[in-house]
Amino acid sequence: MLADIRWRRLRHRQLAQEVRRRTLTGAVAEDSINAEHTATLDLPSADPTLPFATTVTVFAWCGSADAEPSASDIALAGIARRAEPVAARHRLTASERVRAELNTALLHWEPVSDSRVQARAQCTVVDVDPDLVTAVREREQAERRNAVLSWNDQRREQQQQDMCSLIRDPLRATAWWLLDHHDEPEQAVPVAQKFRELRDILVTEERADSPGTLVDDLLATDDGAIRDYLLTRLRGVFGHYRRSDLTDRLDRLEH
Repeated sequence: MLADIRWRRLRHRQLAQEVRRRTLTGAVAEDSINAEHTATLDLPSADPTLPFATTVTVFAWCGSADAEPSASDIALAGIARRAEPVAARHRLTASERVRAELNTALLHWEPVSDSRVQARAQCTVVDVDPDLVTAVREREQAERRNAVLSWNDQRREQQQQDMCSLIRDPLRATAWWLLDHHDEPEQAVPVAQKFRELRDILVTEERADSPGTLVDDLLATDDGAIRDYLLTRLRGVFGHYRRSDLTDRLDRLEH
């Protein structure tokens, strides 16, 4: 049994080497092909429920004058396995590209599993339902629009967070203003006063469960080691998220 397996593996390698040699030298002639037939393959697209209907011409070669029984079926199975991952990378809107990539992937002779059959193929048709193509294209457009809207929402939310941070910190707000008005330094003091007034109006009373009061409660401990540890960790977190208001609060609590 073991000797038979080794013989089949050796024969398989010999056939593969022979096919490569003949392919490179152009020695695989039409009269050496044992089987040739046209078949229809349904190949999965990037949307598994929407397959490509393809027509392929499959060529089988066994390395001898006598074709192996079921050579055509074996070759078709091998071609299907090679074609499926190629088609699965694309949606129905890319049918022409799929045909070109299939012809590239199926161009060369390759062995099929442990059989004596070598197979290659040419894809002649990739058929898709026009209505399905339209539906997929509309969905792709909707996905692009949703992505843009999501990016805009994220950008606006970030801008709101940045603005809230500036309102809580008149010093940073004034510096931000000076970046665009560096030729008006005389206006910096009145602008700073306005930012302070704005902070006092909008951040006058914190909610009972606000981050500031939670920090106060967290640091309300008589254990100095724990307090120092919490101050160090919280300072790193607040600095990472640019919460200068909470960092300033830590400074006040530390002293």
